[in-house]
Amino acid sequence: RLSGPIPDEFSRLMNLETFSCSDNNLSGEFPDLSNIKRLRSIRAGNNKFSGSLPAFSSHPDLKTIDLSNNKFMGQIPPGFLTNADVSESVYVDLSSNYIEGVVPGELARFDKLTLYLKDNKIKGIDQSLCTKDLWNDGDVGTFQCDAILCPSGTWATTTGRASKKGGQCMPCEYSDSFGLSACNKYGSLRGIGNSAGSEFERIGFFITGLVIVCVAGFYIYRRMNGAKYEGVLLDYDSYSFEESEFT
Repeated sequence: RLSGPIPDEFSRLMNLETFSCSDNNLSGEFPDLSNIKRLRSIRAGNNKFSGSLPAFSSHPDLKTIDLSNNKFMGQIPPGFLTNADVSESVYVDLSSNYIEGVVPGELARFDKLTLYLKDNKIKGIDQSLCTKDLWNDGDVGTFQCDAILCPSGTWATTTGRASKKGGQCMPCEYSDSFGLSACNKYGSLRGIGNSAGSEFERIGFFITGLVIVCVAGFYIYRRMNGAKYEGVLLDYDSYSFEESEFT
């Protein structure tokens, strides 16, 4: 897997249309792509990018953005995708980051938007977005705001939102953010904080240590009993030898 930051020279690829680097260990701030005007698709999910979420405001042909499962912080910029064609279908996945604040009303300019925001730290949705009937494959037309994110105090398995495919917002006493996909003491295991990860790491270390102790104990037990068994065989062989001398 690739690791470390993306070099600045990357921004010189002026004719680049598709940028795909998902499922690596790339880190640091996301590269400045503002000079690459022909970009149509950015897929950089499952990395370790951090810093503020880029606005991607200078890409008129950009239709796909996947930055899920990273470490982006702060709010969604009001000018997010400012120059994108609002009449085209646009796909945006910002799930499982550390994004805060309210989903901005400026996004209402899009007619057809697929927007995934589960497992962040979002605290609200601008109400103008809840009437965008064609968003999320028509789910917003059926479930309004819940089809964008389940409100705080609720959760929805896997999706963090209501959908016609079976997702529904259910009560959760541990939920204090919008769009949780798990209901437990720590919220989601990804994107809400490090407490859950640390806790599960400690449990993992404990289980690993316990297994090592059990294996070591079993090995010592076998060695000790093997030695005893070996001694019996030696005694028997000695007895047989002495008996053969008298015959």
